[in-house]
Amino acid sequence: MKNKILLAIFVIIASYVSFSCTKILEEEVYSELSDKYLQTENGINTLVYQLYSDAHTVSMSQAHDFLLSSYLSGQAWGKGGSYETQYATIFKNFTWDANNSYSLEKWTELYTIIRDANLILDKLPEGDFSAAYVTLITAEAKGLRGHAYALLYDYFGAVPIFTSTYTDELERPRATEAEVISQIETDLTAAIPGLPVTASQYGRLTQGAALGFLCKYYLQTKQWQKCVDAAQDIEDLAIYGLKTNYADIFGVANEGPLNQEVIWAHTADPSNHPEMLAALNYPTDFPRPSNETFYATRTYWYDSFLDSFDAEDTRKDVFVTSYISTATGLTVQGYGKNQSLCNKFGTDPNAVSPYTGIDLPEIRLADILMSKAEALNELNGPTQASLDLIDLIRMRAGFTTPLNLADFTSKASLRDFILNERVHEFFMEGKDRNDLIRHGTFISDAVARGITNAQDYMILLPIPQTEIDANSQINENNPGY
Repeated sequence: MKNKILLAIFVIIASYVSFSCTKILEEEVYSELSDKYLQTENGINTLVYQLYSDAHTVSMSQAHDFLLSSYLSGQAWGKGGSYETQYATIFKNFTWDANNSYSLEKWTELYTIIRDANLILDKLPEGDFSAAYVTLITAEAKGLRGHAYALLYDYFGAVPIFTSTYTDELERPRATEAEVISQIETDLTAAIPGLPVTASQYGRLTQGAALGFLCKYYLQTKQWQKCVDAAQDIEDLAIYGLKTNYADIFGVANEGPLNQEVIWAHTADPSNHPEMLAALNYPTDFPRPSNETFYATRTYWYDSFLDSFDAEDTRKDVFVTSYISTATGLTVQGYGKNQSLCNKFGTDPNAVSPYTGIDLPEIRLADILMSKAEALNELNGPTQASLDLIDLIRMRAGFTTPLNLADFTSKASLRDFILNERVHEFFMEGKDRNDLIRHGTFISDAVARGITNAQDYMILLPIPQTEIDANSQINENNPGY
């Protein structure tokens, strides 16, 4: 059984407080953690577990990340239930505005992580802890805070920066881009040396995970040499490896510390910290464990996307092109109707209704190797070193012939090839939006599909209107909104 980090905050009981009948009763509020308790390791650990609980938010949020990115790229579409109108349709058609639910969801969850991290960093100096404990907890807090700021920057551009809970400035203006970039790099680079190579509990931050955050941040911001260096540092840890079979990377049977390809995953538990990707993915009559239920919504994949896979490519085998309906006993045909299903993450035999314990990987070694190959190409043009990295991924996918350097005559030709490989390696993993934006085709591809609402400014999401209304220091939204 996986030794997952506890994904629930401890309850502080009233036995810590004594009462006297000789004094006027003074009511104490127990909805907050006392300063005395937070000067103990148990107290700080309470905050650390809450930080991880928020950082591993997967219930609906990570499912949205995985699915909406596929809608934005034109690979898939969603139908059914309130999800269709609230999320799927507006992202497929590029019709979101400053009141969309997803922007508020991401803004809130990322600033919650930052708040948790800041509280830990504020409270650590107030206790009498060992140097090793302070180093570890500081590194975990800074690593997760840096990653949260990196994601905020990716979604919204420059945002307000908070590095302490000890402030009266609850309303702050957006920082400059330089300030946000500095905060991200400072946090992540400071965290790495204080983290363990192997986590004491599955789901806690490691050097590899923090390096992965940094590598992907450098890739997205086109800091190519820094991306290469971070990727090399991950390889030099010598603890990660590619799974032999693509399908064996994913699903409850393949998760945990023994899966050496996954560097950072959002951990889930069906009872205490559930994930609901399957419930938003499959039709209600799709074969499933008797204890698992699906929502009315489902995600369908276009025939054109399945057709884009090479005949040798075994990655397409995770798609279900037809199935036997549990309601009628008849065959439901998906392919040919733009209704194939992606069975990449599967179902969970231990599910509790729509709640599953399927971990959702955010960073895996294949992504790091492909990121390094892309960065090397941007630095040097096509080289055998880049092709060798790509071939590691392609050979695992069933290709038998290595790439030929002579086939790539320019940096642009290999760049396009790498993007195509990323599309076929990382579908339904929430990476398509970033990849298309980085390659400059996010909007043009949508327009080519007939999405006339797609505009250049939509590479950023709008700051939630409720946040602008509540913060007098933010006077305008991102351009276009």
